[in-house]
Amino acid sequence: MEPQYDKRSPVPRLVVQGAATRSVKLTDGTSTVSISPRTSTFAGLSFATDILPAYYQHLRAVYARPLVLKPSVRLSALAVLGFDQLVPVWLEKEGAHFYCNKIDNWEEADASTPVELLRLTF
Repeated sequence: MEPQYDKRSPVPRLVVQGAATRSVKLTDGTSTVSISPRTSTFAGLSFATDILPAYYQHLRAVYARPLVLKPSVRLSALAVLGFDQLVPVWLEKEGAHFYCNKIDNWEEADASTPVELLRLTF
């Protein structure tokens, strides 16, 4: 099976580029060129000490002192089908945004469904 790559919307990745090189041959069908790029790895990267502080400060705050709410809410089938976990939920009563961590056993016939919300601190 031929690997497939997303060429329209690539996302940057964080890697460690070492001093070691690797010989690679590139060909376009008519000519071949040898190159020796430096190798890149994920070795030595720690989520807790390298990636979390640099790129996910808001997530670090949530994990440091989480405020978890477990309300029962009314959810329509349309709301569940269109649910995007990456979009924060605003609760007027709390005056804050929340991340919906879990929708627990939603069924259309039920009047309400328990959900688990984590307060987002910005």
